[in-house]
This record gives sequence, C-alpha cells and structure tokens, in this order.
Amino acid sequence: MTTPNYQGRVSGLTRITIDQFTHCWIYYADIEGREDSEKFVWSNKLKIKPDEVGHNIIESSTFWPKERVFFAIAFPHVTRMLGWTIEDNIYETNINEFARYDTETWEEKEFMPKNPKTHFLVCPQELKITNFEDDIYGLSPTIPQYYNHPRSINAVPQARIINPNKLKEWYNEKKLILKL
Repeated sequence: MTTPNYQGRVSGLTRITIDQFTHCWIYYADIEGREDSEKFVWSNKLKIKPDEVGHNIIESSTFWPKERVFFAIAFPHVTRMLGWTIEDNIYETNINEFARYDTETWEEKEFMPKNPKTHFLVCPQELKITNFEDDIYGLSPTIPQYYNHPRSINAVPQARIINPNKLKEWYNEKKLILKL
C-alpha cells in the first residue's frame, strides 16, 4: 500500500482554563492530503467540533497528575495530552504523555504498542508542536510566564512529508539486492 504525500498543519489554537492556576493550550492539527479527509481535517469533521474538545479536557483533567503543566494536540481522530510533571520523581524537563483519547468518542486510547520492541512517539506534526511548546517551557522562568507566552498558529512549522513511503521503498530495494 502506498501512502500519498501529505502535510500537517495547525488549523486552530485556543487556551482553556482548568482551574485558577492551570491552563491548557490546545493545538487543533490537520493532516492534509490523506484520502479520508473527514478523519484528518477539522473543517471536514462533522461529528465533533473543536470547542467540545476543550470541555472534554476540563472534565478529564481531574484524573491526571496534579503536579503538572500540559498542552493538548487534537487531531480529529486522536487527542494527546502532553506536558511536564514532578509526580513520581520524573525529571520535570522531560515531556510526558498523560492521556490519549479518541477525539470523537473521548474514550481513552491505549498507550502500549502492538509490538513491545517499538513505541510510537509522535507524528511529524506532533513533533513540530511539541518542539514549539518545549522551547516556550524551557525559556520561561516561571509557570505563569509559560502559560502567558503568546502563541500563534503561524508560529508552528508545518510538517511536510514529500515521500511517506521512502523507508518501505528503500527496504524493498535492499531486499532485492541482498535477496532477503
């Protein structure tokens, strides 16, 4: 199966208030160029609207570590809660995933990989957003300054994937040459 070229982008950004001290930036991300655009592009999503994601995050946040600062990356098909914590003596400079949900149903999704030797980290657009947030966190002297740092959808680079099949193509060429 060949995957068509595609690109990710941030199509929306909002800040919600969880409690008097805690806020959450939500990045609404699209994957453009895939066949099933309703699954990957917010403007084509009919069953859930972006403002419902913020409500769901507020409701769910009571189950996450209390000593945390987080942001959300919401694609139409999956929403991930990422951020920093001091719970369980975790290094507070490491980014952790607190929760992962099916965006439409808000059912929690499994963290565990199908293959225990590999673990999905982030897709290319999530990497761009996570790097952007990590820069803000790292350069903010205090948590209130982190929350109040200005953000814009245009500040987050797009993830452009020119050939999403290159690894498969390379491996198939290698198999032919080495007769694997």
